[in-house]
Amino acid sequence: MIHRIGPFAFDPDRRQLTRDGATAELGQRAAALLRALIAAAGDVIAKSDLIDAGWPGLAVEDGNLTVQIAGLRKLLGRDAQGQNWIVTVPRVGYRLILPADAAATSSQTDLPLIAVMPFMNVSGDTAQDYFGDGVVEDIITALSRFKSFAVIARNSSFAYRSRQISAQQAARELGVRYVLEGSVRRSQDKVRISAQLIGTDTEKNIWAQSFDGTFADIFAVQDRITASVAAHVAPRIEQAEIDRSRRKPPGNLDAYDLYLRALQKQNLYTETENLAALPLLEQAIALAPDFGPVLAAAAYGYEHRVSMGWPPASGDDRARAISLARAALAAAPDDAMVLARAGFTFMAIGRDYELGLQTMLRAVDRNPNNVSALFVAGAGHIWCGDLTTALAMFQQVITLSPGQTGGAMGGVAHVYLCMGRYAEALDWARRSLAEQPNFDVLHWLVIAALGHLGRPDEAAQALVALQTLRPGTTISQIRQANHAKYPERWTVIHDGLRLAGMAE
Repeated sequence: MIHRIGPFAFDPDRRQLTRDGATAELGQRAAALLRALIAAAGDVIAKSDLIDAGWPGLAVEDGNLTVQIAGLRKLLGRDAQGQNWIVTVPRVGYRLILPADAAATSSQTDLPLIAVMPFMNVSGDTAQDYFGDGVVEDIITALSRFKSFAVIARNSSFAYRSRQISAQQAARELGVRYVLEGSVRRSQDKVRISAQLIGTDTEKNIWAQSFDGTFADIFAVQDRITASVAAHVAPRIEQAEIDRSRRKPPGNLDAYDLYLRALQKQNLYTETENLAALPLLEQAIALAPDFGPVLAAAAYGYEHRVSMGWPPASGDDRARAISLARAALAAAPDDAMVLARAGFTFMAIGRDYELGLQTMLRAVDRNPNNVSALFVAGAGHIWCGDLTTALAMFQQVITLSPGQTGGAMGGVAHVYLCMGRYAEALDWARRSLAEQPNFDVLHWLVIAALGHLGRPDEAAQALVALQTLRPGTTISQIRQANHAKYPERWTVIHDGLRLAGMAE
């Protein structure tokens, strides 16, 4: 079998290492060590195990291993980030950085890598180590579902259990950009988990939070902590990556950097920023035509031009969006965000409600802790599914990500409008608008609720705010841009806008 290691191909039978057509012959020891490192699949392998692989049945000193590893490193050189392919884990052993470590990392899509370190047990009772380990293992599994970054294997990070070192040093040794560390404290029947995410390039604490629970239902506590950590960590890494990309010179941007810069603009949900994001995404597609996330983000961008009634950005925004959504699914069929954005595109402007909803539900199945996928699936249920399910999905987003709900409170408002619960709809719509004051839809919801409640003075003020943001908005524009399997779920908004005094 030929093994692929980044740009290399290793033939263990012939003991040959090939790169760019040039082949190097390996000695018997070096070939055996490289084979053992590859077999470890990115995990740390102890020095004693490597010695057994390279010198079976012989008693040799560690220095022999050090010499062979140094020779392999010289032969392999360094990766695109200037790091050795073989990483030393002091006093433990070595690990080989494989493409699997970076989940399809390439020169165009240099995805960040995170290590989840063993949580410290500060209770003084070593019998409680199992709980902290269980939490960490669940967090690793939950974070592994996100495709916008990659998590190193448990065995690699747990090799640091008995070592007291800084997050920066662990990051250097493991070759990661982010470290998640934490502690577990138990007092009688109560437990507190503290976690913090550290960006090792800036040495900044990006996020920190504590979670409290009881041991009455230990598994429920563990599940809640896992979901909360995963939901908080993912957007923080995305924002940290956006900030990192912004520090790079404009002439030194690859597809991943262009994608990040476009995301920052898309996330503002305004007509002008959406328009500014699309050329960046098209540039990224030209550099990496099979990069699923950028294809899906572009599809989502063009879809918004249509469903928001914004001026077109291409010859046919609808056709471009659907084509990009199909390409994104072909490139990354297991990426939750790709599935969510593609599904919404099929539903909102392709009007294929069955395909759209099922694709969005697959996104939630792939990653139930991805709040963006949950929000999009909730919106899908408003258009063509069950309102109770939509409400449950929005509430899950709010629970997992308080203060950064991605419009989920607006989703709750839309559901309540459909149910005729106008006062509650107004409350939720205003709360959502406070988070995203430039998102047109939230203004529609506030105005519609005020219209149904018969509060003309407040409705007039809300109409002025919308017209300031989007001059010339009419009911006809909104109606033409949005179609649903159940039209009455949009009609309730149109009727409310009409009662509030919006121009037809």
